[in-house]
This record gives sequence, C-alpha cells and structure tokens, in this order.
Amino acid sequence: MNMAKIEEGSRCYVLELPKIPKNIEEMIIIRCWLEQLFKCSFDRVYFFKNLFNPQIINLLFDNNNKTIPLKFNIQKPALSTDNKIFKNVLNFCLNHLSVSEFIDIDFRSVNITEEHTNILFNILINEGNKFPKIYLMGFRLTTLYNYIEEV
Repeated sequence: MNMAKIEEGSRCYVLELPKIPKNIEEMIIIRCWLEQLFKCSFDRVYFFKNLFNPQIINLLFDNNNKTIPLKFNIQKPALSTDNKIFKNVLNFCLNHLSVSEFIDIDFRSVNITEEHTNILFNILINEGNKFPKIYLMGFRLTTLYNYIEEV
C-alpha cells in the first residue's frame, strides 16, 4: 500500500491499495483510507481501468448504517473501462460517486455489444439524473446515440 506524489511540487497523488485484501490488517487499512477519502472532495480523479471494487466497499462497510456516505465527492471524475470491468465501472459510478460538474467515461477499450448498449441506455434514461452532465467517449456508441435521439 502506497501513496505518493506524482512529481515534486505537484498537487496530484497516486494511491495504491491492494485490489483484493489478503488479510484482516489489509482490510482495516483499506477501510481507513476509504473513510478518509469519503470525507474529502476532489476536483479531478482519474480511474483508468482501476477503481474501488463496489463489492469490496460494501463488504468493508456492511454495518455502516449510513453513518458515512459511501461516495467519493468528485467534481469531474474520469473513468476508463474495458470489457472485463464494464459492469463494475457502471455500478461504481451509480453507487459510489457524487458528481458536482460532470462525469467522463471512456469506452474506447470496450467491444460494445447490444447488451452494453441496452445497459447504458437504461442507466441514462432511469438514473442519468444522478449526474449533472455525462460525457461518453467511444467508437462504437452509434446505436446508443440513435436510441437517445429517438427519446
């Protein structure tokens, strides 16, 4: 586990935590970091093919009783996904991000299927109001754009 500045004089940090905790000690450390991060607000955070697993967050805070909102407060989060973590990224966005300006999601590494398009469309229609603005980037989103135009 490591937290480091990107370069001297920079206000940017990189937090490295294990993807899957191996023992109770690692779980306690991850929970401690998450508690601190949930209490902060950030201008920009970049999650590029890495993010906090929503299932791990729920497991670590199972008895939370909503005393700590399990959301990262980020003005302009940017996320990048691929086929492997597509659903986790969307779940994470919907349940663990509080966005004040816009959310930017890069789908260029995703082989967009009809199922992906339907999931994205349903999220935009039913839960899109959770985000002030949504920017989607990808080469294969034409069908999604067509669905949106029809509404």
